[in-house]
Amino acid sequence: GIDVRLALQTNGTLLTDEWVKLFEELNISVGLSLDGTENATKGRIFRSNNKNAYHEIIQGINLLHKNNYPVSILSVINIDEKPENIYMHLKNNNISFADFLYQDKTYDNRQESDSQISSWLIELFNLWYNDNSSNKPFIRSFDIIIGLVLGVERGNETVGRKNNNTICIKPNGNIQAVDNLMVCGNEFTKTKYNVFENTIDESLETPLIKKYYNSHTNKELSTQCKKCTIKNICGGGHLAHRYSINNGFDNPSVYCREIFKLVLQIQNRLIDDMAKF
Repeated sequence: GIDVRLALQTNGTLLTDEWVKLFEELNISVGLSLDGTENATKGRIFRSNNKNAYHEIIQGINLLHKNNYPVSILSVINIDEKPENIYMHLKNNNISFADFLYQDKTYDNRQESDSQISSWLIELFNLWYNDNSSNKPFIRSFDIIIGLVLGVERGNETVGRKNNNTICIKPNGNIQAVDNLMVCGNEFTKTKYNVFENTIDESLETPLIKKYYNSHTNKELSTQCKKCTIKNICGGGHLAHRYSINNGFDNPSVYCREIFKLVLQIQNRLIDDMAKF
């Protein structure tokens, strides 16, 4: 009675026609990790020679296109590149689906420049929202917030009020909390559980995995978040981004202001458009 969906996230540098054919046969969706232009992708390098992997990733995208396979992109937000360049890069490479992830930060390693993310995302949203072309990419994070503003029950690990139905199983069978939480400290996500000796239900009772599962509920929100006017849209943000050595997870997201400004921009655009009808 369980619907199993298989997906692969890759940088695409080792994709071949044979692999794509196998993915198609097994109904495996493929997502590529690419942060945008070559300039924005400077952090994606080969460990063997320290060279930038951008051109090899683009070759992987082109291979998927050649095989008529849908191309989905996951990008880490890089404010060093202009949103217009990022957006045009998506369109020029015929990306059909994209999403943008906040860099994993806590209160102990946040930088002042992170405050610029809100204006970056708002500019990107406006480019996307105003685009009426036939090759407009679907951007998941914007679409989710639009749905939430309109009262649709939606969400992911960063926004919304839904439970986070995700755990991490390592190649050796060890069960851990999701990798994003590793930003909180060394061995932070480790548990004593392993799939060869324990059940998934047992692992869900570990404090960190349980906290992550419920991280958008009132029980796990900070006092400030509980009083916030957009808590049902934001959901407190990603659990990892709430962490500090002093307070643990009893904080708003380090991206609280950035998310708030983005939500207000999206809400205002929707209200303006609905007033025209």
